[in-house]
Amino acid sequence: MPLASHASQNSDRTLKLYNIHTKERIDVTFWSNGRYQFHAMKKLNHFLRDWRTDEIKKIDPDVLTLVFDIKEQLAQKYPHVKKTYIHVISGYRSARTNELMRQKGRNMARNSLHIQGQAI
Repeated sequence: MPLASHASQNSDRTLKLYNIHTKERIDVTFWSNGRYQFHAMKKLNHFLRDWRTDEIKKIDPDVLTLVFDIKEQLAQKYPHVKKTYIHVISGYRSARTNELMRQKGRNMARNSLHIQGQAI
């Protein structure tokens, strides 16, 4: 089933995320009134930071929208999903962190989209 496109470009988009490493939670509306919300995006960039180094990178808004769309699609079949937090394993990952993990034998792509702020 393809992801539904947004019913309305003016409807709010809210994400509820839980970081399994930092134990932080965020519940934030990142799109409202037909545009991305600057302060919400800053909060999401911080939340999705490389928790090992505390480095922050701008997260691609399209990735956030994709996560929102996936959750909305799941909630159509499983309504309880709407109220739950999405568990984040990894957001932004610095090149240094990525390389250290590769050296430890983790199966990380050398040019991971996490490094570019384009993966969650």
